[in-house]
Amino acid sequence: RPRLFVLSIGVSRYQRRDYGDLRYAAKDAEDFAAALGRQEGRLYGTVQTRLLTDTRATRAAILEGLAWLRGAVGASDTAIVFLAGHGINDAAGFFHFLSHDADAAQPSRTAVGEADLRGALTALRGRVLLFADTCHAGGVVGSGAAASNEFTRMANVLSSPESGVVVFASATRQQEALERRDDRNGLFTKVLLEGLAGGADLLRQGAVTHQGLAYFIAQTVRQRTQGRQTPVYISPFGTVDYSLVAL
Repeated sequence: RPRLFVLSIGVSRYQRRDYGDLRYAAKDAEDFAAALGRQEGRLYGTVQTRLLTDTRATRAAILEGLAWLRGAVGASDTAIVFLAGHGINDAAGFFHFLSHDADAAQPSRTAVGEADLRGALTALRGRVLLFADTCHAGGVVGSGAAASNEFTRMANVLSSPESGVVVFASATRQQEALERRDDRNGLFTKVLLEGLAGGADLLRQGAVTHQGLAYFIAQTVRQRTQGRQTPVYISPFGTVDYSLVAL
């Protein structure tokens, strides 16, 4: 059976205390890694997981994790990257994920940039998926273009036929990724976990596919937020549907 490689990253607490804490980002990464770890011996022969949260989720550690994927993932394997935390744009409009030690005033030097993600993910063989539950950090960098989370543009680049990455994102650029205290997870991640646990097995076939998961997430998140949050799903043109988890 193929192998599954998971790089799960969540930053709730930042080195810069003025950036403010997120309630569930680190827990989101932990729960996502645990959910996929249970697939070992089911759909996948082995599941190898690298979990980076809070102080362990430095820029250097994240880049090392991406390099780990490049060296480990084979043509018959599946690689999944999960990001939870703050996302910002630089002055040129390029997306950056704020690592624990990032300085939003110098994102190209201290955060994990769009070029880092694109270069790592598009070089991988096998099936590649990116899940991003990122909030735009308006309170971090102030108003204007740099405060937005322009993830969708990067997602379109990643999911081009040449790149071949399936992308799930928590919200459009105009929206916040919501956290509800009762959920114990970010809303997007809560629904994602429900889908992987079987909620997205729409045809009751004993497996969850990426297209089924996308439909389940979109409908459920919109319903629970009364349309205030709209998840983004982009799949490369011509990509066939395939199973992510077996139930």
